[in-house]
Amino acid sequence: MKRLISIVLSMLIVIGTATIVNASEPSAWAKTEVDSAIEAGLVPEDLQQNYASPITRGQIADMVMILLEKSTGKTIDTILSEQGIKIDYSVYTDTDDINLLSANALGIMNETSEDKLSPDSSLKRSEITKIISRTARLLGYETQNTMSYRSFNDVRYSGKNSWYELELGWPISYGIIKGVGNSLFAPESDLTIEQAILVMFRTYIVFTRDESVEGISELLDLINMTAGEIRLKYGVLELVYLDEGLPVYSVDGLPGVLVAFSHNSQIDPLADYMLPVYVSVYPDYGKSVNGLALYDRVEEKNVDLPWTFGGFDMLYGNATSFYLDGDDYRLLYKLYSEEYDEPGYGADDSEWDAWNQKFLSAPYGMISAIRISSKDSARDYYRETISVLYLLHMTVGEMRERLGEPKLEYSEPATGTSVFSFTAFQDAMAQFACDANEPLADEMLPSAVIVTTEDFDPYYIRLNQKIGSYPPNMPWSSVSYNAAEDVLYLVADESLLNGAHIYTYTIDAHGISHPDETAPAEEWDSWNLQYLSAPYGTVIGIRISRIENISDK
Repeated sequence: MKRLISIVLSMLIVIGTATIVNASEPSAWAKTEVDSAIEAGLVPEDLQQNYASPITRGQIADMVMILLEKSTGKTIDTILSEQGIKIDYSVYTDTDDINLLSANALGIMNETSEDKLSPDSSLKRSEITKIISRTARLLGYETQNTMSYRSFNDVRYSGKNSWYELELGWPISYGIIKGVGNSLFAPESDLTIEQAILVMFRTYIVFTRDESVEGISELLDLINMTAGEIRLKYGVLELVYLDEGLPVYSVDGLPGVLVAFSHNSQIDPLADYMLPVYVSVYPDYGKSVNGLALYDRVEEKNVDLPWTFGGFDMLYGNATSFYLDGDDYRLLYKLYSEEYDEPGYGADDSEWDAWNQKFLSAPYGMISAIRISSKDSARDYYRETISVLYLLHMTVGEMRERLGEPKLEYSEPATGTSVFSFTAFQDAMAQFACDANEPLADEMLPSAVIVTTEDFDPYYIRLNQKIGSYPPNMPWSSVSYNAAEDVLYLVADESLLNGAHIYTYTIDAHGISHPDETAPAEEWDSWNLQYLSAPYGTVIGIRISRIENISDK
């Protein structure tokens, strides 16, 4: 049977605003999923054209009714009858369309006025969030308590647009609805036909996944197969994204599966002999792993697993539990809940040990990630992959060998440092404690790296992103103002999270209220505390340095 979905598109496709009207073929980024949706019978014939045109309310109602029938195996008449609903054709004056009336009667689509459903009006992207979440609730899904961990600069979560903000989390967490790029959701843009098809198809995948199928054996096989063996058995491995420098690939013959390998994808091809570092699954994998699937709540499943480790991620509010089986792999389930009673910052080891033991005896929360990794130290990608963080720990000699001769970009006489770029690595530049005329010795280590790409997002904060609409629970340690450049330096000390780096975010201070530079120290201290409690502004620079006191010369 032809596979229904490509995980490459599931991860990479961004539902964006179309610029071409009346496209006879779907856009390249949408074609695979559109074709699969048509094959699954989800797309009416009249919607198999003009893909870039805005979809109407009547057309989306047609698709929702098909989605319900395909997902449940029941007719709409049966669903209405089970809900005790009888259609009243006299309520609305502008339509007698059975699908739109049914969507309204089932509580999926609202009327646009007291006596109108406006079947020919276009649909906004914000409105599809409500339609999908309400359809899911009709089928028994809990959607309204799902936290959206995705950052959208144009969705403020302020309550102003709570009618769709509260519905956004569930479809985003399942990969059903995505942004338009640059951390934007574009809630007021029209939803196009091809975007609607993708939304309906991804929802169908979630609604129809088979949770009874066991996926652990398949994942165990993958973690022990070379790249060549995976290609031979399943087909093409295609790069999807970089996980802090670690290349992550989709598997052509295994929808919903991603495999990470230890190599520098910017320089070296994925060699057939390479073994995976980890394998992870996504909602369209369609299988459970030891009786647990993504977005299950662990406490609601009848599983008795020998949990051997529990750890709490204070940054994102996730409790992470590990289930170990054998000597050569580790199976990780990451859980999320808003109700964890963790000890908090400053707690000693004994408090955390007690919390871990209590949690392991009765874990709870929604599964937000499933990953199986090798415990073979030879696959330690940190020593093999050039990532932004790894660059900080490379000597000049290693850089020359792998990245070519460092190129001087500029010097900073005030700090006695110089900044160098690399032809073979575009994601960051390295700063060294030397002046522009001093040669770089092979044994030198950089004092900091300066991020130059928006693809690297330490703690979900990227270059040119506004913080404030999505303030992560960062261990902010200080903020200072540079009057000459009108910027703030916002510092996060990762040692508070048992890490090894200091992150300094340069924030554009334009429009940020702060004391005058001549203000007394106590006024600045008060402002610093207030700003650190809720920082805001646009990130225009990211610099990462080591906590360890390593000499640079």
